[in-house]
Amino acid sequence: MTRFPPQFAQKGRSPHGYPPLRYGDAMRDSIVAPTPHPGSPNQHPGQPEQGHAPLLGHPGRVRPRERKTLTRADWTGAALDALARDGLRAVAVEPLAERLGATKGSFYWHFRDRNALLEAAVTHWERTATDELISRLETVADAAERASATVGWVAESDRDMQIFMVLLWNADHPVIGPVINRILTKRMAFSLRMREESGEDAEQARLSMMYAYSVLLGLQLLRRSNTGARTTDAGAILLREARSLIEHHDRVLASVTGTTATNARSLRLGVPLEFPPDLLPGVLAHLATTHPQTRIQVQHAASAAQLVMLKAAELDVALVRERPADPHFDAVLAVKEAMGVILARNQAEPVAGPEGVHLHDLAGLDWIGFSRSDTPAWYDQVSATLRSHGISVNDRSDSDQRPVTAEVKLAAVGTGQAFALASPDWPQPLPDGMSWFPLIGDPIVRRTWAVWPATSRRRDVAALVAALEIANT
Repeated sequence: MTRFPPQFAQKGRSPHGYPPLRYGDAMRDSIVAPTPHPGSPNQHPGQPEQGHAPLLGHPGRVRPRERKTLTRADWTGAALDALARDGLRAVAVEPLAERLGATKGSFYWHFRDRNALLEAAVTHWERTATDELISRLETVADAAERASATVGWVAESDRDMQIFMVLLWNADHPVIGPVINRILTKRMAFSLRMREESGEDAEQARLSMMYAYSVLLGLQLLRRSNTGARTTDAGAILLREARSLIEHHDRVLASVTGTTATNARSLRLGVPLEFPPDLLPGVLAHLATTHPQTRIQVQHAASAAQLVMLKAAELDVALVRERPADPHFDAVLAVKEAMGVILARNQAEPVAGPEGVHLHDLAGLDWIGFSRSDTPAWYDQVSATLRSHGISVNDRSDSDQRPVTAEVKLAAVGTGQAFALASPDWPQPLPDGMSWFPLIGDPIVRRTWAVWPATSRRRDVAALVAALEIANT
């Protein structure tokens, strides 16, 4: 019979001659089978015992003859392996104990319950896979090398990626939720800082981070179309968190560095005619809160003129009715409006219904539009849509660049021979005898884009663009 370790020795033996059972990791060492008899086929003279021996009283089960006492780190490591391999359900006491070859007594020596083990495991992973990793990457002086090292870590660490995904999928868990929130905050802050140090402005850094997380997490954070990219519900949540993080960073930086109004600079903003009147006041009020040192200068100008001014550095941000293809500009959708029509009531009576007006019912009326030189792409889109519905379009001369004001539109509509396109937020009061009607099916949708130089590094420009994008969602 195998000799017992001194700490487990007893004066007496059990009635059946077996060593007494003991709780804890060392129990197996006290109940292993006796050494095989000399001449046994499993025993060679002069050689140590090999393999595993059956447990007394359990002929079908085998265990290692020697093992180390399990530590807290052994349990947390096994929990993380199970988390990566089989998900949250695999982090349970009995299957982990069986995989480790331990008893539940060993588990309860180190942990109060399953949640305590889970918290210790994910907190350990937060430290090793986020805190320590970021610290190592920050020692790389060159920004390009640091970015390459970060991508290499993401590509090579399958286990960490699996753990990260499992934590995200279970973010509503009371133990996992706070940990994954901390991890996301740290990683997004590092990602933004790394991109800005590589030469991207704040808005570019934010967008490139969104694309990176879209690929990394396998989520559709952005919905792409021929008119640009819009955030999905999942993307909007991540975007709000990222923006909150950037704003908090700016406030802390201003507090630490003592930024005052003496550092004020101007932000020149171009605005087209008929821009929604209730949008800019809230956006500019938000900008005044986050960047009190910035003075806003707003001026009206046609879209084409704004792009010329933007290229000449006479504007910082332009609000235009077409998205420029020029690679020197960045753009984001600021406003999307389903257009309706203003009609004289005597013209509206035979064509207007409860849901609005069909565009083809306006054939025979003149469209009071704008000059093609104002915004060629938008003009071509509108005129093509009108012609496809049987409405004649009288092109204005490109040399006639006078704006078509609200007063001009209303005067023409008042003759009963014309109609004007207008958004639901038409800013002018309508005179008696005129009404606004929606167009059934939304055949004409007007988009306004916020455009700024691709080389801009200004945080107040990024904040303005972000506020416009939020207002549009």
